[in-house]
Amino acid sequence: MNTGRIAKLFQFASSMLLWMNVAFLAAQTERLYVERISVEQGLSQTTIFGMMQDRRGFMWFGTEDGLNRYDGYQFRIFKNDPFDSTSLSNNYINALYEDSRRFIWVMTLEGVNRYDPRDEKFLRFKRSDDTATIAGYRIENMAEDSTGHLWCATDRGILLRVDENGKIQERWNPRSADDMSSVQNLQIESGSRFFLSTNSGLYICDPTRRHVVRYHREAAGDYRLSENSVRSVVKDRRGWYYVATYGGGLYMYDEVWRLQNNFKKADASKHGLTEDDLQTLYCDRAGRIWVGSEGGGLFLFSPEQNKFLQFKTESGDAHSLSNNLILRLTEDHTGVIWIGHRDGGISKYDPQRIRFASYRHDPDHTNSLSHNSVYCIFEDPADSGKVLWIGTNGGGLNRWDRITQTFRSYVNTPGVRHTIGDNSVRFLFKDSEGIFWVGTNKSGLQRMDTDRGLFEPSTNPNIKFIRYVIEDRRDKNIFWVGTNNNGVFRIEKSGKVLQQYSPQTKPGLSFNIIRGLYQDRDGKVWVATQGGGLNCISADGQSVTVYNYDPANPQSLSNSIVLCILPDTTQHIFWLGTAGGLNRFDPRTGITQHFRERDGLANDVVYGILRDEKGCLWMSTNGGLSKFDPKTSAFRNYDTKDGLQSNEFNAGAFFKNQNGEMFFGGIQGFNAFHPDRITDNTMPVSVVLTQFHIANQPIAVDPNGVLKQSVTESQQIVLPYAGNAFAFEFSALMYHAPEKHQYAYRLEGFDKTWLYSGTRRYVSYTNLDPGAYIFRVKASNHDGVWNEDGASVMIVITPPFWQTWWFRLLMLGFVGL
Repeated sequence: MNTGRIAKLFQFASSMLLWMNVAFLAAQTERLYVERISVEQGLSQTTIFGMMQDRRGFMWFGTEDGLNRYDGYQFRIFKNDPFDSTSLSNNYINALYEDSRRFIWVMTLEGVNRYDPRDEKFLRFKRSDDTATIAGYRIENMAEDSTGHLWCATDRGILLRVDENGKIQERWNPRSADDMSSVQNLQIESGSRFFLSTNSGLYICDPTRRHVVRYHREAAGDYRLSENSVRSVVKDRRGWYYVATYGGGLYMYDEVWRLQNNFKKADASKHGLTEDDLQTLYCDRAGRIWVGSEGGGLFLFSPEQNKFLQFKTESGDAHSLSNNLILRLTEDHTGVIWIGHRDGGISKYDPQRIRFASYRHDPDHTNSLSHNSVYCIFEDPADSGKVLWIGTNGGGLNRWDRITQTFRSYVNTPGVRHTIGDNSVRFLFKDSEGIFWVGTNKSGLQRMDTDRGLFEPSTNPNIKFIRYVIEDRRDKNIFWVGTNNNGVFRIEKSGKVLQQYSPQTKPGLSFNIIRGLYQDRDGKVWVATQGGGLNCISADGQSVTVYNYDPANPQSLSNSIVLCILPDTTQHIFWLGTAGGLNRFDPRTGITQHFRERDGLANDVVYGILRDEKGCLWMSTNGGLSKFDPKTSAFRNYDTKDGLQSNEFNAGAFFKNQNGEMFFGGIQGFNAFHPDRITDNTMPVSVVLTQFHIANQPIAVDPNGVLKQSVTESQQIVLPYAGNAFAFEFSALMYHAPEKHQYAYRLEGFDKTWLYSGTRRYVSYTNLDPGAYIFRVKASNHDGVWNEDGASVMIVITPPFWQTWWFRLLMLGFVGL
């Protein structure tokens, strides 16, 4: 496959998703959904000074207490061992850099270390008086120029060009030691122009021409900075430059370094940057500038809008930033943003996981949903795409103007006429005459004048706890009303009761609690009950047929709790959401087909079902959202990491508008999306072997042992016959949703087919015959796209001495004697 082309297409798609997410975030309270990674997940320490992704795909983090390699599942920690000269020289790590030879350079308090991923050893350049090598200097950072030369920046600003063994090839002091102090960063632009960020300003250096330009506090014009402490420089897609200072805010220059703006806290009302103490910058593939601050959290700058969004840690929100002290930022190969904190570990932001817009109550902002528990959702077809109505349990009725992005709530005000009668709103609909009806718990069914925001009292105050209402197909003056405690009422719009159906009436229902109603073309009314299965009221209203769960009949409903009904008029069947999974019910035969968790459904409690334009079903459950293709019986599941308000939804809170958009409500707000925009990530994962075991013991690299080099780099492993019980660990190095990666392996020469292990990343083999084998492993990404190439290594098991040719020849000679 053309992985380069796939990667470019994926990058483009990622950029579009990133921009769409900005629009979403700008429309709401600024919230960045992140995954926190800290010592509880295996990180050695929570202050991140170095952060990078290597060419294999591993993430590396340098802390105050060790070097961490991360594969999405677990950390491997490297620390100083005073009795091992090939270990780190010191555990306090200042910076990390990988060169084009794949060496990883680790800057510590006691000198530089060069890590070789092939032998997993460190070559130390511990601080000494040897000025012929980098051991004689305190190295703050490293970078490689366009010709492959490796440069180091010392603490006093001297630039050293070194070879792969740390020997100095060239020295250049851009300024005297008196001018420059405390280098913070070294960055090399394409064309070999150097940016030295220091505590005495920014130095732009050209080592070929030996030319230096300095930006600092004492300079004039475009060269002047209000504060000398410069932390980082980035260039955007337009060719403009950004300079982060500690104390002086953010400076923006055009492509020829003319100052265009200095964003400072004092002018935050104009642009949104509320912090002057900045630590780090990063320009992502979408061209946006991420700004990490010391205390103000994370900022995201859009050059087109000239505005910042601010993201901070939020009390009680485990998916907000871990704290507001940000030291490092980077983006991995697939667009995930990694945020390194001081005392807060790592925050991982994956813009591609947030597929579903989420809306919830925010106590700090009046312009938000009035309550998180959403019970019903409705959109007037005349206002499709413009106004959405949301009923909540305790927050009354909400009107969301999608054009202005504003929420307005209607709540009960005791003693005031024409307010909503109850703050628990359970059903919303508009009848054929254009009248808007609001079903509540204690105040029954109320009319609402949506233009004036006024409510009329219930037409029948005795009918309460409304759950579902439909208009009769044959008489538009008649409603069928499902309640939570009194079954179904057939009433006139005036409120006059024509008939009641409950377990106490004749004909009677099987249960009083109603969850759904549907009237077919023949006039029969189908009733979903919460405990009595599916009921059918005949067209003449004189009989009721009950379809219930029967443990003796495997073709009956899978559960007596039916939470929703979705008719399929082309197939003449019903899709039922039950507490026992999804049911395909044929009313002509009474035969039901069941789809449950064991078949791939996210959870067996199905609250709501909507059908998209392609015929797929979308279901809200107690375990997230499920997409089901009836043609293939295949499920695709989504959870909170995809942006869902929660994995738990509510019965009755589902709606599809005329544009095909879908809305599902739950216990933490509601989600809005268009199914056509929920696309899969088609980029294949990179698969690596991460560990090799013999007799259940991990094997270290040893040039005289079995594992000559890292198992990740090995092409062949030779084992003695006595060591033929071995095992592999492996990982797919994509960080969007590693918990959803699937694996398959095969030992060619032993396994006849691929063995699919699900999410398990470990396999062992024992008692193999002598010979040559090839171990292969492949993986899928979180959307089920497989990398068929995978990773492989040859395993050669040598025969025992009694099976060798020389031993057999010796035995033949012995017998001949």
